[in-house]
Amino acid sequence: MKLFSCLACGQVLYFENVRCEHCGHALGYLPDKAAISALEPLEDGAWKALAAPERPYRFCQNYSHGVCNWMVPADDPAGYCAACRHNHLIPDLTAPGNNLFWARIEAAKHRLFYSLLKLRLPLENRQDDPEHGLAFDFLADSPQTMPRR
Repeated sequence: MKLFSCLACGQVLYFENVRCEHCGHALGYLPDKAAISALEPLEDGAWKALAAPERPYRFCQNYSHGVCNWMVPADDPAGYCAACRHNHLIPDLTAPGNNLFWARIEAAKHRLFYSLLKLRLPLENRQDDPEHGLAFDFLADSPQTMPRR
């Protein structure tokens, strides 16, 4: 996976970073620019990305769950990034540990989507193409079937 640099201070960044450890800027991944960008807050919850200051962005709705750092245009009505739009079913987040498991699998899925976007492969989801679109069902074992430690 490619390393990135903070546009505010030059610090080395990783794909999953959400804050620069050196300067403290919030960070988000801009799939349309294939870049992790330092962010500056705007009014009404939007962000100015230093990598694309001409348009405001918002975090994907799954950012609030701690599983996504991708940005969407501020006027995007869906509110989900190119990767999270493919989620059909997520685990029950009220069950202990499921948020951590979901975060791990989302990290892997986001790396996959990074590669798919770089390769310019089609990314139709089930909403765009109900018959052939790609969808992910993230299931969890029931507590009765989980192995004991």
